[in-house]
Amino acid sequence: MRGIAALWVFTHHWNLFVYGTGQGFHVLAVGYLAVDAFFLLSGFVMTHSRYTAFRRINAGEFAGYAAERTMRLLPTNMAAMLLYGAVFALVPSVASDWPASVHSGLSFLTSFFLVQSWLPFPLGGWIVPGWSVSVEIAAYCALPVLLLVIRRIPSPSWSLAVTMAALATFVAILIGHGE
Repeated sequence: MRGIAALWVFTHHWNLFVYGTGQGFHVLAVGYLAVDAFFLLSGFVMTHSRYTAFRRINAGEFAGYAAERTMRLLPTNMAAMLLYGAVFALVPSVASDWPASVHSGLSFLTSFFLVQSWLPFPLGGWIVPGWSVSVEIAAYCALPVLLLVIRRIPSPSWSLAVTMAALATFVAILIGHGE
């Protein structure tokens, strides 16, 4: 199912590239919805595969978990960003129609380290779909912290309330970015 969601997102971007916004095949034009499905399924897979570790998580295990997740995503992104940076430096006409904020040094750094979606202001990014990976890393960091907090709450009702409040905050931050 995650593969289908990933393929749907890919074909959505291809549809935008070929036909432009709002054109082409409708099912592809709404492919951005598959990002949500992919995140949801990834959360289930992550929880299932790491459930035991999450139940007994401590600072040392959190560091290992964070390093594992980061090393899964960051090197590929950094290589792509270095390639983009080289193309931008060698062939400036490639980005001649980009807004100045997109190809600024700050935008490059935030995209390079995948924290562009963590900022309180929209900055854009060198690799447009990178915003979703930035959100994914934020969720990877937030999940163990949330589990540490929830584990210390004696009441299941309060645990659910804290979880829902954290989710609502996360969604409000994303909506504030206009993503």
